[in-house]
Amino acid sequence: MSFCYFKKWGNYLYVDRAGVLDDLDIRASDILQANGIIWVEGPTDRMYINKWIELWSNDKLKEGVHYQCIFYGGRLLSHLTADVDNGEIKESDLINILTTNRNSVVLIDSDKKYRADPINSTKKRIKKELKRIDGFCWITKGKEIENYLPVSAIEDLYNLEIDDQVEFGKYEIISEFLESVSSGEGNRFLRSKVKFAEKIIPYLTKQNCESIWDLDEQMSKLIDKIRSWNCL
Repeated sequence: MSFCYFKKWGNYLYVDRAGVLDDLDIRASDILQANGIIWVEGPTDRMYINKWIELWSNDKLKEGVHYQCIFYGGRLLSHLTADVDNGEIKESDLINILTTNRNSVVLIDSDKKYRADPINSTKKRIKKELKRIDGFCWITKGKEIENYLPVSAIEDLYNLEIDDQVEFGKYEIISEFLESVSSGEGNRFLRSKVKFAEKIIPYLTKQNCESIWDLDEQMSKLIDKIRSWNCL
């Protein structure tokens, strides 16, 4: 015989809140032995972050050993919080990521199309909450995490030379840039961002990545956080 626990919590039933966790695809086994959590939007963010952690740590830090990535699924970020009150987790209708693991980093795409575009209120809230507890929220300098990809890696991937005057800008849409350098590649990217990530990641090096926007600064902060979680 099965039953549901209908405890009222704020304006939401427990089953409603649990349903959001199901939507986020968070399982107990995902975080069983994690010393810290890196919250990312989706699978490609995880792939790039893992590669950069490998490069910036000289292959010393490993997912599943020193940290674990968990997906929050973009729009579902608005259901999360990292708020505390006098050091205690605050009662809220939102799901507090600190109950999953007090050691948390959140990576968020800015989604900015232009420099003057504002960061939305949810992203600013998460960043403010994490800052209060000496946490780390990384909002991308450019539009998305793909805007940190070096042009030289794209050249190597497609075995071509891109004009030196052509720049992959901070706020440029990557599918449009790929289409401009190789016909059909923009649509291929949109069909499977994971396949594209799998193909370009072998061409990423610290040397061709570290000068892009704020990547070196943010990765240095992230590596320091992971090391502190693991007393390294």
